[in-house]
Amino acid sequence: MTSSEQLYIEKCKQLINKSLGLNNADLIQRDYDLISRSIYQQTKVNLSPITVRRIWSKHYANVPQVKTLDAMARYLNHESWHDFRQSISLNEKQGDQGGKYWKLIVVAPLVMLLIWGVTAMYAESSFGPVALEPDQVIVNGVPATVGFTYDIKETGNRDIFIELSWNPYERTLLSKDNDYYTGTYYYPDYHDSKLLFEDESLVSHKIYVTTDGWHCIIMKNSLDTRPIYIGNEDFKSTAGMSITKEAFESYKLDNLPELNTVYTLSNEVLENIDTDRFLISANTRLIPTPTNPACSQIQLLLKGADGRARISIASSGCFGELYLTWGKLVQSGKLNDLNMLSTDLEESFDLSLKVTDGVVNLQIADNPSYSFEVEESLGELKVVKFLFSGLGEVNTFRLGSLSEELKSPVLYPF
Repeated sequence: MTSSEQLYIEKCKQLINKSLGLNNADLIQRDYDLISRSIYQQTKVNLSPITVRRIWSKHYANVPQVKTLDAMARYLNHESWHDFRQSISLNEKQGDQGGKYWKLIVVAPLVMLLIWGVTAMYAESSFGPVALEPDQVIVNGVPATVGFTYDIKETGNRDIFIELSWNPYERTLLSKDNDYYTGTYYYPDYHDSKLLFEDESLVSHKIYVTTDGWHCIIMKNSLDTRPIYIGNEDFKSTAGMSITKEAFESYKLDNLPELNTVYTLSNEVLENIDTDRFLISANTRLIPTPTNPACSQIQLLLKGADGRARISIASSGCFGELYLTWGKLVQSGKLNDLNMLSTDLEESFDLSLKVTDGVVNLQIADNPSYSFEVEESLGELKVVKFLFSGLGEVNTFRLGSLSEELKSPVLYPF
């Protein structure tokens, strides 16, 4: 890669960071997630957080693919990477002015010839047909194993991977000499299982791993592929959901340097909820422990057939770290005042989420309400999750439709 091309990439990254209120020197995983979602929202091109992290961390020896650079440029309202390069002037710190202009005049055309050559080569080497068929799409209980029949024989010498869900560590290179793969799902969820070339999804299927009621796991880190299952008797009671002191000791959770509590309800009864007009109310808190991070969060995650939403609640003083998503809508605490979504998480508080006529209204503790408009429906509700950065409890939970025609009951699923 030429030095001038790298400078253009660095300039593009700086402008994207500036638009999202990010500092390139301090990026963490949730920032890469934000960049990935924001680029998709603007361009409809899916650059995975892995690709974003590799580029933003400068872990690339060659020029990123043209489609990747085009997506980055289009996010900044340029027609293409070529258009972005033509419109940006680089202020290099080394060399005299004449030397700088000479470099741009001589090197830029050579780089563009290289890019055009790569573009032409990529366009000419189109994919043949690919196929992925699961032997079941609804499985109850975890772990759950699903068999897939696949066909990638017409993909040339490209490496094709299968990814079971959201976790990049659940990605496996497939052999073109075989046509069958079994994948094990360790999380109850509405999984998006797909064939990937690099970070491009070629074909996907939804795999619905359901639960009979609320299910509890402990994640040892945010990308844990082998979570700890907590038995029903160790977290469920008539008072709600909370891991008992005895369970904490028997599962040896005190030996973990990091833990995240996840309560999941993944059940077809949720499909009775009208996600265009519904209400969720709950009382919850983060259990105080010496290992709780300074800026803790409690997240409410909703997954529907057509989209997902994540409502994050931060400990007091940490709302700048929040991200709120609903479908393709992304709001960052760095660019929006999300102070209403923060409170003392270690004290029990009420939360309320109400959706009516394209408006989402959030009420956290005694804070003023926070409202925003949404253009997309989540579709049939599939999954409800509570995620805690530490040990968490849910004391009450209610969910119901506001649509008169459905008359769905309020759920008390403890």
